[in-house]
Amino acid sequence: MFGSTASSEKKPRVYLFFGNDELAMHKLVQGLVDKVMDVAMGDMNITRFQENPRVDEVRDAAYMIPMFGDRRLVLLTNAQDWVKGSKNKDSILKLLDGLPGSTALVLQLNLELERGNWKDFAPAHWLRKWVKDQPAGTVFQKECSLPGIGQMPGLIMKEAKEKKGEFSPEAAQELTRAIGNDTLIASLEIDKLLTYVDYQRPVTAEDVRLLTPEVAPISVFDMVDAIGERNIPKAAQLLHRLLETEMPIPLFGMIVRQFRLLILAREVIDQGGRKSQIEKALKVHPFVAEKLQKQASLFDMNQLKEIYHRLLTTDEYMKTGQMDPKIAMEMFVSEMSTV
Repeated sequence: MFGSTASSEKKPRVYLFFGNDELAMHKLVQGLVDKVMDVAMGDMNITRFQENPRVDEVRDAAYMIPMFGDRRLVLLTNAQDWVKGSKNKDSILKLLDGLPGSTALVLQLNLELERGNWKDFAPAHWLRKWVKDQPAGTVFQKECSLPGIGQMPGLIMKEAKEKKGEFSPEAAQELTRAIGNDTLIASLEIDKLLTYVDYQRPVTAEDVRLLTPEVAPISVFDMVDAIGERNIPKAAQLLHRLLETEMPIPLFGMIVRQFRLLILAREVIDQGGRKSQIEKALKVHPFVAEKLQKQASLFDMNQLKEIYHRLLTTDEYMKTGQMDPKIAMEMFVSEMSTV
């Protein structure tokens, strides 16, 4: 991708990485950095911009002559605001068109999905149009989307192996349940857990439960909040947003699990318990216990049991092929106004 051939003119002048998988983009950028650092005093040929720089600052860095090598690397690792809208459009396009062959400009755009497209970076964006019009080899671009929930256990075990450690399949499933498909958090948790076992044995599910706080249910929490408040339009909107990044079956499993936890939390509350008792009884992180206490108070036990019964019915429809999973989940949410 960033080879060491004699002619820098044959290499891409622009590297564009965009999406919501920050870890994948970080690895791509680091690969380019490593190539430059292979050369003596390579760090002198790397310029980094973290914020929203002025275009002339980037131009000055791009036009500097490489030292002790044939290539200079200019990095903008939070470039989404830099290319947002049309404020800098003309000056950025002028810069891109005039980049010397001795410079590689790397743009990393950390984006959010909105109605199936990247927010502020849809296919009609001026930069994407410019990329499409460039001759072959001028631009290297890579779209980096977060993996689906179902892919995470395998990816976790693969990364653990790359780091000279090991995760049991159960541990990989448990970590996925706790952190969802956030690959950046997953990588940090993998490092922490491998350090905990000192790389001497496989990480177990119990290790994960002991050391990793639950963060994945937050978006599901939001949808359940809306159901509890009987704000069905908002709940439906949140479901659609979740379905933009999650596969229906794993997502449905998270929703079922959430209501199962609410039933258990409601039992604790009905017995006079509060957040600390929920945390202890359900063995969840304090943050999760606080959310469960709040949500369980929106329902009585009969309502929760009715919802859980409807979830089981929806599950049967999906597993027997009687209904498309997305339609079944949408129908479940719409029926919550009658509970």
